[in-house]
Amino acid sequence: CDSNLFPIKEQVLNRHKLSREFLEFFPDKEKRKNFVHQLFYDYDSIREPSYRKALKEDKQKYFELIAVILNKMTAKQKKHLSETLKARAEEIGKSSDKKPLM
Repeated sequence: CDSNLFPIKEQVLNRHKLSREFLEFFPDKEKRKNFVHQLFYDYDSIREPSYRKALKEDKQKYFELIAVILNKMTAKQKKHLSETLKARAEEIGKSSDKKPLM
């Protein structure tokens, strides 16, 4: 983790870009509506390209780390990890089935 720091600089630049665009589109109701829709339904398309690239590279490094860790695990450890992940997935599935409070 120390050698693979999260791309904070790119994240900040991306947030500044999105803030500027939102303020630019705010007075126009239709542009504002389109921006917010894109923000929620196609966020990747409005990201700063450098941030998108940095996130992709960051994700790739973590996949490589996971592969190294998995290759070093014993069969017993892999079985325990698999059972834990299945249990967590079931918990998420159950909580997503609940009706919203509002």
